[in-house]
Amino acid sequence: MKTLAVLLVALVVSALSVTAPIAQAAARTSPYRLEGKILEVSKGWLQVEVTKAIQGTGIKVGDKLRIAETSRTRFLQAGKRVAADKLAAGEMVAVEGRMVAGKTPSFTAATVTILK
Repeated sequence: MKTLAVLLVALVVSALSVTAPIAQAAARTSPYRLEGKILEVSKGWLQVEVTKAIQGTGIKVGDKLRIAETSRTRFLQAGKRVAADKLAAGEMVAVEGRMVAGKTPSFTAATVTILK
């Protein structure tokens, strides 16, 4: 019986140590906002050269960022929703979303607005 109790305690402690890094990773996300020129568009992501960094730690003018799109990403033009295929290289956009900090930060778009 004692062996079973020790085994259960070991399993619980092991499970807690596995879930702790996940909670820490979620806490490292922060919002970002920027304006930039689209360099490349592909299914599920776009690459943008930053022309104006509005919000976001470590984002600088001239940075080239690969920004992931999700099923929740909204694409807008003149305040109205448009399809993602309206994005094209050379267009100026404003992007808002969440970034995950780290050695190589990752960016996910919540809203992509075509400016002109």
